[in-house]
Amino acid sequence: MLIKKYFIFALLLLATLVPAKSESWIIPFNLSNPYNAPGQTSLGSFVAEAIRYASDAQIAFISKASIRDKQLEAGEYDEIKLCSYLFYPDDHIAKIMLSGEEIYKILEENLMIYPQKNPAFLQVAGIVVYFSYLSPPNQRIKKVLLLPLKTILEPKEIYTVAVEESLAKGMGGCLMLREKEATYLPITLLESVKKYLDSGIIFNNIPLWIQEGKEKP
Repeated sequence: MLIKKYFIFALLLLATLVPAKSESWIIPFNLSNPYNAPGQTSLGSFVAEAIRYASDAQIAFISKASIRDKQLEAGEYDEIKLCSYLFYPDDHIAKIMLSGEEIYKILEENLMIYPQKNPAFLQVAGIVVYFSYLSPPNQRIKKVLLLPLKTILEPKEIYTVAVEESLAKGMGGCLMLREKEATYLPITLLESVKKYLDSGIIFNNIPLWIQEGKEKP
């Protein structure tokens, strides 16, 4: 009996000494977030969609500057590698209620210097934005469609928008968000990405900022 107890104790001790196998995820596509390119990026779309999914929001925003200017190659990624693509992996996700009119205003402000380089350009998820950057200020957003049904974003309707903590506090130039009441969720930016990868959902990298006509930068 004594030998059996020592044997069990030895097994428990060994279990504490052998590190648990770390989680890893396969990302089957290449993604990037170049700061010198105007507009939405593939990595920006991916992270924004992860935020939207993990928070169960209709729309999500994240500043391009919160994601590193790095190429993510298809392959296997553990938590440490995923962290290396995010400036603020421990930022909590906030949900904010915004009217369609307020969302249009935020999107208009986002185009102020487009197509010049803008590291703070908002990466979006849950919507498709049609715009013309050559139109006069406050007339550049032509229409916004809410995914997945592509219904028109109505100015008077209220929508749930998920954002990273720093954006909710007004960083990145989105001062309107700082003035809104935010509900902080018990999930971080990194955890949002992990939850999205765990879901097994196949990321669909469709254009979310669409320049109308032939006026392309």
